[in-house]
Amino acid sequence: MGDHGVPGLRDLRRSRWGRWWTLALLLLALWAFASTLWAFQRRNYPEVGQTAALQFGIVALFAVVCACAAPRPRHIVATLAVVCALNGLITVGQVWNMGALGLRALGEFPYTAESNWISILRAGDLTYVRPYGLMPHPNALAGTLMVGVLAACAWVISARRGRWLAGVGIVTLGGWALLLTFSRAAWIAVALGGGLLLPFARLLITRRALLGMGTVGLVVALFFISYRPFLAARVGVGDGQQAIELRSISDRLVFTDFALRSIAERPIFGVGIGNFPWRASYFIVGTHYDLRGDNVHHVLLSAWAELGTVGLVLVLIALIFAALAIGQRLRDRTVPHEDRAGLIALAAITVALIVVGFFDHYPWTMVQMQTAWWGLMGAALAQNSVDPVGLNSVTIVGGLGGWWSYPHCLQDDGMYDFYEAFYKVVEHSAAHAEFCRRVFGRNLCQHGFADMEQVDALIATLDLQPGDQVLELGCGNGMVAEYIADQTGAHITGIDYSPQGVDQAQRRTAGKREHLTFAVGDLNTLELPAATYDAIISIDSIYFSNDYTRTVREWRAALRPGGKLVLLYAYGREPWVAKDDFPAENLAPERTPLAAALIANGLRFTTQNFTAQDHALAVRRTAVLDDLRPQFEAEDILFIWENRCGDAQGVRQAIEEGLHARYLYRSET
Repeated sequence: MGDHGVPGLRDLRRSRWGRWWTLALLLLALWAFASTLWAFQRRNYPEVGQTAALQFGIVALFAVVCACAAPRPRHIVATLAVVCALNGLITVGQVWNMGALGLRALGEFPYTAESNWISILRAGDLTYVRPYGLMPHPNALAGTLMVGVLAACAWVISARRGRWLAGVGIVTLGGWALLLTFSRAAWIAVALGGGLLLPFARLLITRRALLGMGTVGLVVALFFISYRPFLAARVGVGDGQQAIELRSISDRLVFTDFALRSIAERPIFGVGIGNFPWRASYFIVGTHYDLRGDNVHHVLLSAWAELGTVGLVLVLIALIFAALAIGQRLRDRTVPHEDRAGLIALAAITVALIVVGFFDHYPWTMVQMQTAWWGLMGAALAQNSVDPVGLNSVTIVGGLGGWWSYPHCLQDDGMYDFYEAFYKVVEHSAAHAEFCRRVFGRNLCQHGFADMEQVDALIATLDLQPGDQVLELGCGNGMVAEYIADQTGAHITGIDYSPQGVDQAQRRTAGKREHLTFAVGDLNTLELPAATYDAIISIDSIYFSNDYTRTVREWRAALRPGGKLVLLYAYGREPWVAKDDFPAENLAPERTPLAAALIANGLRFTTQNFTAQDHALAVRRTAVLDDLRPQFEAEDILFIWENRCGDAQGVRQAIEEGLHARYLYRSET
């Protein structure tokens, strides 16, 4: 009920800047609806303002939903990249055909080189017909391609070879198509949007990414050489074309003047959303201009003329708070590699559409571009937009997951795929093995903060005897379980939901079957035999539980009388929760969610505090990772390096702010 039926609304409300962006955008939509009451054509054609207001209202709600639902940036990037490839193919086809391709079923406008309304370039005896794609104007097509090209750039800096190849291909195709539109505004916007965000992407840029950028650069150079006469014509050089370019500039100046006159007439309220072209047409009457009513080619002037100073202020407030919220997300070093690349792409698109708005009107007037601008803006600033799995998650730190947000549904593709990829590559990774040795004291394929001091403390707490039956939940690839079995002589049964990890454990320990057993299992669906184990171990795995109390109840039932339950567990403020909403006393060992679950099941417990060790590990991890980056990059597993950097940054910052703690819990039945 706290979310009012909108998933993620609570997180958005807790966002320092996101909530103000949401408020400004919704107030802007309401103001747009109110403007129909005084719109210029409210008596003759009231549907003009009503339709425009409804359109913007739907777009605003969609943007807020994007901010609440927080779709993963990589999924948005994939969608936009596919759309870019499709539009790129259509654009190249139209240029080759010098006209439409007969795709009216997809919304293509039928046109040929002889159509009198089309946009053309002339260079001497040469004529170039600008492509329209599936849009009503080449500049709008350029905006669509611009969005797709910037999105696909996230794949160019991807740590995965397949995505890198696809990214280079789509950026090359989409970039060529974008150049073929001859939209100067879109070209400038791509350069500025990408350039302004480049500092945030510097840690993601590898030698392979530079190779991809070089390939794209060669394509751009080839275009400028091949189309040099038309480029000269586009800047007004050459017979015939100069008059066309001067006419285009003069028309824009005329509508800019009309916009300023409209603002002077109605400075506070404006002429009503969607009504400026009609007001401009009345200005034209009685002049010598050979024009029809049109929009002013400037987003802020459009908003000011139609919605007055009130509307302009709301637009500016929304943009400012969006910039602050997105900037906050971009500075978050805890974001995984692929999602960080996608987040940077979304931010670059938002900037690029703002830049386009200084030269054209379609980010304000066309529903497709309105949706892209505000919707992608909402997705970029979403507090959970970097969540590796999506919705309904809780943040944890530790041995299996690092500084991640874990799901209430373990089989979510994002988290499941990450672990499968992780165990697949680290089995033979010298870089990760060296990382574990230098950070944790021994390579047990640790995936968080369980160093040898903590593992040995856990073993000492267990006080196992040879032959004891022990269950480890969340065993990964079994290296910790193997170490414990070797040290104690106990029989360890390890369960993990990653088939890749369990398969490695079974193969590596094939000669130790009398002491080690491994199986694939889901923590939330396990049916454990009653009174079977002398001890149950959980090293940062209870975070996967949907219900801590139920899980602890099942574990207690599986223990023999006098059996021990030992857990390494971290707890802290979720990144999207305001600091003021998370009292520091919640970090006390008796106040954590795990403590509540133990108490609910009638279990007493003792704890050992490892928070200081966590901080020392975070500092050491950062230094080691800086040193080992070339090795991770050489093995093409930079996504793991990024994950480890996120662990270190997130935990160190949280501990220094007094918002994170780590404990070893021990309970006995």
